[in-house]
Amino acid sequence: MTWIQTIPTFAAALVVMFGPGLAVLAAAGVRRLNLAALAAPVSASVAGCTAVVAPFVRLPFNPVVYFVVSAVLALGTLAVRILWRRRSSQRHGGGVLASNGPLTHLDLGRWIVWAGVPLSVAFAALVIGRRYILGFGAPEDFSQTFDNIYHLNAIRYIEDHANGSSLTLGNLTDASHSFYPAAMHDSMALILQLAGGPVPVVVNVATIVIGALVWPLSCLFLISRIVGYRPVPLMAAGALSAGFSAFPYLMVAFGVLYPNHAAIALMPAVLGLAIEALGMARSQPSSPLPPILALVATFPGLALTHPSTAIGLLGFALPVVWARFFVTWGAWRKRTTSRRALRVWGAFALVYSIGVAGIWYLLRPSLSAAPWAPFQSNARAIGEVLANAPMGTTVAWILTP
Repeated sequence: MTWIQTIPTFAAALVVMFGPGLAVLAAAGVRRLNLAALAAPVSASVAGCTAVVAPFVRLPFNPVVYFVVSAVLALGTLAVRILWRRRSSQRHGGGVLASNGPLTHLDLGRWIVWAGVPLSVAFAALVIGRRYILGFGAPEDFSQTFDNIYHLNAIRYIEDHANGSSLTLGNLTDASHSFYPAAMHDSMALILQLAGGPVPVVVNVATIVIGALVWPLSCLFLISRIVGYRPVPLMAAGALSAGFSAFPYLMVAFGVLYPNHAAIALMPAVLGLAIEALGMARSQPSSPLPPILALVATFPGLALTHPSTAIGLLGFALPVVWARFFVTWGAWRKRTTSRRALRVWGAFALVYSIGVAGIWYLLRPSLSAAPWAPFQSNARAIGEVLANAPMGTTVAWILTP
């Protein structure tokens, strides 16, 4: 089998991984970069949650149910948006995420700015996609590692039994637990049902889509929340997203860690929503509700893809929470905000910190789950971190400064 023959599988992967999110977000009024970058996280939530709910309402988990649920969610979102706009005095932009405005072309030229961001994503997609294809070999080749035995069989099981619930997918073996995060497996099983073919082909194609498209778009959204909709940082983020050895490449070379790979690709976008929901984005929405709702719509997909990444997200958001408190404190000192707001954010930061510490303590696996001994010296491990070269990979000279 050649990679050209996998074009229908690539098309099915794009429809499954982006289609529902695009429909729901477009109905909510989300546009441009926000629409493209958040489509995959929302689609992951739809797939993972639909798979959990379907057995309780006696429905099979298949493409028909998946896309019908997606259409219902999109129509419901559109109806809510119309009612909201009719009842709101802010009829322009009140129901969408923060709009950063058009890209400025004062210094770069209009056409460079217009095409720069899409081309940076395309550049990252070509670099990452090519490296994946070279690493995978033929489309039907699969990683002959311990973890992959479960992943391949889980996807086939979902297709055969029309049941992809995370509550029961862990029951494939007697030694496993009842819960297993299945959002990635659910999406791949849907692709398998649409495109057919061997399971390894679907896994390889879907992994390429996640690494080459979902990851760069997710990075761009995060950068847009931090620096705004500025062309140079966005173009740099898209291009440089292909240059990290630790991700996405190491996740498919070590393990393989397909669920971790998918979840980490989603995390920058969800973190960007958390930054906006906390009021720390460069551009602010006219209402705090849209980013909060978007965060609610994307977090389940992240958690059901891999819970460890969801816990990591809580940790990454911790400095943002405290930054929000200190910003409020500065505003209070300048008498531009109330003492009540300062108390609210102070209490929230304290409670959030305690909650994250408790979640980390309760849910983090014990050291008994990782019985292997260290295989590197402390000096080498520190050097690899500083040089962006984990696990003996090539030093990332451009990214290291």
